[in-house]
Amino acid sequence: MLGIEECFRLMPPCIGSTEICGCITPGASRLTGLLSGTPVASGCFDVDAGALASGVLDCETLCLIAGTWSINEHLTTQLTRGYRQTTNSISMSFLPGHFLVEESTPTSASNFDWFVEKFIAADRPGLARGELFRECDQRVAEMSPHENDVVFVPFLFASATHPDAKGVFLNLSSYHNRNHLLQAVYEGVVFSTLFHVKRLMTDGRHFKHARLSGGVANSTVWTQMMSDALQMPIEILSGSELSAQGAAICAGIACGAFNSYEHAVSQMVRVKKVFTPREAFAEVYQKKFAVY
Repeated sequence: MLGIEECFRLMPPCIGSTEICGCITPGASRLTGLLSGTPVASGCFDVDAGALASGVLDCETLCLIAGTWSINEHLTTQLTRGYRQTTNSISMSFLPGHFLVEESTPTSASNFDWFVEKFIAADRPGLARGELFRECDQRVAEMSPHENDVVFVPFLFASATHPDAKGVFLNLSSYHNRNHLLQAVYEGVVFSTLFHVKRLMTDGRHFKHARLSGGVANSTVWTQMMSDALQMPIEILSGSELSAQGAAICAGIACGAFNSYEHAVSQMVRVKKVFTPREAFAEVYQKKFAVY
C-alpha cells in the first residue's frame, strides 16, 4: 500500500504472540543469568498484554486500564473504516483473527497524584502514600455526588480533545472546599474513561461488562463510581502488573504449559470482586458528564 517493497528485507517476520521466535544465546545468558537455550516467545506489547491478562477473549468485554493513562480497549473481528479520532489506534491482536481497538490519553489517575502531591500531602508530612490515598477514599465516600457541582477536566498532562486544551475546575463558588475539589478529581478521571468508552461505542457497539486494572482499581470508592457512571458491571482482577502477566501467558502457551488461550486464562486470571452499577446515581453522573 505504501510502495516501500524495497524495505521488506529490513523487516523481521511477523509471527503470532505465542510462537517461539528464538532462544537465549550464550552471550545473553552471561548478561542476564537466564539459561542458555531457554525459548523466547514473541509476546505482545503492554496494552495488548494487559487485555490478555484481564481475560479478554471475546468482543463483548471492555478492558479498562486506569493508571497514568486512561486506556480503553476491546477486541473485534471487524475493522471500522474511516475513523478519524486521533487518539484511536487499531492493531493486530494476540488472539488470531481479531484486532484490538484502543482509545487512550494520559488523563487518568496521574491527575489525582498531582492533586494529592500539591494540595493534600503538603499538610500531612510523614504520612505514607497509601495512607494518604485511603484518607482520600474516605473523604470521597462520605460525600454524595448530588451535593457537589464542581467538574474537573483532567488535561494536566495532555488533552483528549483539542491539542491545546488544559486541565480546569468548572463551577467553582466561594463555599467549595478541598474535599469538593478532590471529589471532582475522582469524577473527572471517571468522565475521561466514559468519554473514551462512548467513542468506542459510536458504531453501535455495546459491552456486557468491563474488566478494570490500574491504580483506580485499588480504590473500591473509585471503582464503584466508575460502574455508576458507565452503568456497567465492572470486574476487578487479582494480582498486579497485568502486562507482565500477559507476557507470561504468551510464554506459557509457547512452551506448552498451556494448550490454548482459554486454558491459560482459566489457570492464571481470577476475578476478585464485581461492582454493579447503582441506578440511583445514573442521572446525576449523566448531568455532570454533559457539563464535562
